[in-house]
Amino acid sequence: MLNVTERETSNVYSFMVYDVIKKVEGLHPFYTYDVHIATVTIDAGPYSEPFTVQTKEAGDTRISLKSLCTVYVSCSPPAPSAAPTAVTIQDVGSTHVNISWQPPPVEHQNGVIRLYQLTLTLHSSITDMEDLTFHTALAAIDIPDLLPHHNYTFVLSAVTLVRGPESAVFRFQTLEDGMYVHVPSFAAHMNS
Repeated sequence: MLNVTERETSNVYSFMVYDVIKKVEGLHPFYTYDVHIATVTIDAGPYSEPFTVQTKEAGDTRISLKSLCTVYVSCSPPAPSAAPTAVTIQDVGSTHVNISWQPPPVEHQNGVIRLYQLTLTLHSSITDMEDLTFHTALAAIDIPDLLPHHNYTFVLSAVTLVRGPESAVFRFQTLEDGMYVHVPSFAAHMNS
Protein backbone atom coordinates (compact mmCIF):
# COMPACT_ATOMS: atom_id res chain seq x y z
CA MET A 1 0.00 0.00 0.00
CA LEU A 2 1.31 3.41 -1.00
CA ASN A 3 0.04 6.70 0.44
CA VAL A 4 1.12 9.97 -1.18
CA THR A 5 0.23 13.18 0.70
CA GLU A 6 0.36 16.50 -1.14
CA ARG A 7 1.66 19.06 1.36
CA GLU A 8 0.26 22.12 -0.41
CA THR A 9 -3.34 20.84 -0.33
CA SER A 10 -3.22 18.02 2.26
CA ASN A 11 -4.79 15.71 -0.34
CA VAL A 12 -3.94 12.03 0.24
CA TYR A 13 -3.74 9.56 -2.64
CA SER A 14 -3.72 5.82 -1.84
CA PHE A 15 -2.58 3.09 -4.21
CA MET A 16 -2.49 -0.67 -3.99
CA VAL A 17 0.89 -1.77 -5.30
CA TYR A 18 1.23 -5.29 -6.68
CA ASP A 19 4.83 -4.98 -7.79
CA VAL A 20 8.04 -3.38 -6.54
CA ILE A 21 7.53 -0.43 -8.92
CA LYS A 22 4.63 2.03 -8.94
CA LYS A 23 4.35 4.95 -11.36
CA VAL A 24 2.34 7.76 -9.80
CA GLU A 25 0.93 10.17 -12.38
CA GLY A 26 -1.24 13.27 -12.29
CA LEU A 27 0.75 15.03 -9.59
CA HIS A 28 1.31 18.77 -9.69
CA PRO A 29 4.64 20.12 -10.91
CA PHE A 30 6.84 21.71 -8.23
CA TYR A 31 4.75 20.42 -5.29
CA THR A 32 6.04 18.59 -2.21
CA TYR A 33 4.77 15.09 -1.43
CA ASP A 34 5.21 12.77 1.56
CA VAL A 35 5.33 9.10 0.56
CA HIS A 36 4.44 6.33 3.05
CA ILE A 37 4.61 2.60 2.34
CA ALA A 38 2.94 -0.28 4.21
CA THR A 39 3.10 -4.02 3.62
CA VAL A 40 -0.27 -5.67 3.12
CA THR A 41 -0.98 -9.30 3.94
CA ILE A 42 -4.37 -9.80 5.56
CA ASP A 43 -4.47 -6.14 6.55
CA ALA A 44 -2.15 -3.16 6.06
CA GLY A 45 0.84 -3.16 8.37
CA PRO A 46 2.36 -0.05 9.90
CA TYR A 47 3.35 2.66 7.46
CA SER A 48 7.00 3.59 6.98
CA GLU A 49 8.43 6.93 8.01
CA PRO A 50 7.60 9.48 5.30
CA PHE A 51 9.94 9.96 2.39
CA THR A 52 9.63 13.53 1.12
CA VAL A 53 10.00 14.45 -2.53
CA GLN A 54 9.40 17.62 -4.52
CA THR A 55 8.23 17.10 -8.06
CA LYS A 56 10.31 18.82 -10.69
CA GLU A 57 9.30 21.33 -13.29
CA ALA A 58 9.64 18.84 -16.11
CA GLY A 59 10.26 15.15 -16.77
CA ASP A 60 10.26 12.25 -14.35
CA THR A 61 11.96 11.97 -10.98
CA ARG A 62 13.13 8.58 -9.75
CA ILE A 63 13.02 8.14 -5.98
CA SER A 64 14.31 5.18 -3.99
CA LEU A 65 12.90 4.48 -0.55
CA LYS A 66 15.15 2.36 1.70
CA SER A 67 15.68 -0.11 -1.17
CA LEU A 68 12.13 -1.37 -0.67
CA CYS A 69 10.72 0.00 -3.89
CA THR A 70 11.02 2.69 -6.51
CA VAL A 71 8.40 5.37 -7.01
CA TYR A 72 8.21 7.32 -10.27
CA VAL A 73 6.77 10.78 -9.91
CA SER A 74 5.63 12.29 -13.20
CA CYS A 75 4.96 15.98 -13.78
CA SER A 76 3.00 17.34 -16.69
CA PRO A 77 2.72 20.03 -17.92
CA PRO A 78 5.94 21.80 -16.87
CA ALA A 79 4.97 25.25 -18.16
CA PRO A 80 3.10 27.87 -16.15
CA SER A 81 -0.64 27.37 -16.57
CA ALA A 82 -1.51 31.09 -16.43
CA ALA A 83 -0.10 34.33 -17.79
CA PRO A 84 1.34 37.18 -15.68
CA THR A 85 -1.27 39.39 -14.00
CA ALA A 86 -1.77 43.06 -13.05
CA VAL A 87 -0.15 44.37 -16.23
CA THR A 88 0.39 48.15 -16.16
CA ILE A 89 1.69 50.57 -18.76
CA GLN A 90 3.70 53.48 -17.34
CA ASP A 91 5.81 56.37 -18.58
CA VAL A 92 4.67 56.38 -22.18
CA GLY A 93 6.89 58.67 -24.26
CA SER A 94 7.25 59.35 -27.95
CA THR A 95 9.93 56.64 -28.33
CA HIS A 96 9.65 54.43 -25.26
CA VAL A 97 7.30 52.77 -22.78
CA ASN A 98 7.66 51.09 -19.40
CA ILE A 99 5.53 48.00 -18.75
CA SER A 100 5.28 46.11 -15.45
CA TRP A 101 3.32 43.09 -14.18
CA GLN A 102 2.97 40.52 -11.41
CA PRO A 103 3.90 36.83 -11.81
CA PRO A 104 1.14 34.28 -12.43
CA PRO A 105 -0.59 33.12 -9.22
CA VAL A 106 1.60 30.67 -7.28
CA GLU A 107 -0.72 27.73 -7.95
CA HIS A 108 -0.23 28.31 -11.71
CA GLN A 109 3.55 28.81 -11.76
CA ASN A 110 4.42 25.08 -11.87
CA GLY A 111 8.04 25.82 -11.01
CA VAL A 112 10.46 28.70 -10.74
CA ILE A 113 9.66 31.57 -13.09
CA ARG A 114 13.00 32.10 -14.82
CA LEU A 115 12.00 34.87 -17.20
CA TYR A 116 9.17 36.64 -18.96
CA GLN A 117 8.63 36.94 -22.70
CA LEU A 118 6.97 40.02 -24.18
CA THR A 119 6.09 40.11 -27.88
CA LEU A 120 5.51 43.62 -29.24
CA THR A 121 3.67 44.36 -32.51
CA LEU A 122 3.69 47.70 -34.34
CA HIS A 123 0.45 48.61 -36.13
CA SER A 124 1.31 50.95 -38.98
CA SER A 125 0.45 51.41 -42.65
CA ILE A 126 3.71 53.34 -43.19
CA THR A 127 6.24 50.71 -42.18
CA ASP A 128 6.27 46.92 -42.28
CA MET A 129 8.08 45.79 -39.15
CA GLU A 130 8.30 42.28 -37.70
CA ASP A 131 7.21 41.55 -34.16
CA LEU A 132 9.86 42.22 -31.53
CA THR A 133 10.39 39.70 -28.73
CA PHE A 134 11.94 40.74 -25.41
CA HIS A 135 13.10 38.51 -22.53
CA THR A 136 13.63 39.72 -18.98
CA ALA A 137 14.03 38.11 -15.56
CA LEU A 138 12.39 41.14 -13.95
CA ALA A 139 8.66 41.83 -13.74
CA ALA A 140 9.11 45.07 -15.68
CA ILE A 141 10.70 46.26 -18.88
CA ASP A 142 11.54 49.62 -20.47
CA ILE A 143 11.26 49.39 -24.25
CA PRO A 144 13.24 52.08 -26.14
CA ASP A 145 13.47 53.00 -29.82
CA LEU A 146 9.76 53.00 -30.59
CA LEU A 147 8.27 55.10 -33.38
CA PRO A 148 6.54 58.32 -32.28
CA HIS A 149 2.76 58.54 -32.46
CA HIS A 150 2.18 54.86 -33.36
CA ASN A 151 -0.07 52.13 -32.02
CA TYR A 152 1.46 49.02 -30.48
CA THR A 153 0.06 45.83 -28.99
CA PHE A 154 1.82 43.24 -26.86
CA VAL A 155 1.31 39.88 -25.21
CA LEU A 156 3.20 38.57 -22.20
CA SER A 157 4.01 35.09 -20.91
CA ALA A 158 5.98 33.57 -18.02
CA VAL A 159 8.68 30.93 -18.56
CA THR A 160 9.87 28.14 -16.24
CA LEU A 161 11.67 25.54 -18.35
CA VAL A 162 8.88 26.00 -20.90
CA ARG A 163 6.90 29.10 -21.91
CA GLY A 164 3.38 29.35 -20.50
CA PRO A 165 0.24 30.74 -22.13
CA GLU A 166 0.11 34.27 -23.50
CA SER A 167 -1.78 37.03 -21.76
CA ALA A 168 -4.64 38.91 -23.32
CA VAL A 169 -3.56 41.48 -25.91
CA PHE A 170 -2.68 44.89 -24.43
CA ARG A 171 -2.33 48.11 -26.41
CA PHE A 172 -0.82 51.57 -26.12
CA GLN A 173 0.05 54.53 -28.34
CA THR A 174 3.33 56.40 -28.20
CA LEU A 175 3.16 60.19 -28.01
CA GLU A 176 3.99 62.62 -30.77
CA ASP A 177 7.69 63.30 -31.31
CA GLY A 178 9.26 65.42 -28.58
CA MET A 179 6.42 64.89 -26.08
CA TYR A 180 6.69 63.00 -22.82
CA VAL A 181 4.09 62.32 -20.17
CA HIS A 182 4.84 60.62 -16.85
CA VAL A 183 1.88 58.44 -15.95
CA PRO A 184 2.20 57.16 -12.37
CA SER A 185 0.31 53.94 -13.14
CA PHE A 186 -2.78 52.85 -14.96
CA ALA A 187 -4.21 49.50 -15.85
CA ALA A 188 -3.46 48.31 -19.38
CA HIS A 189 -6.24 48.08 -21.95
CA MET A 190 -7.17 44.54 -23.00
CA ASN A 191 -8.52 43.58 -26.41
CA SER A 192 -11.11 40.87 -26.19
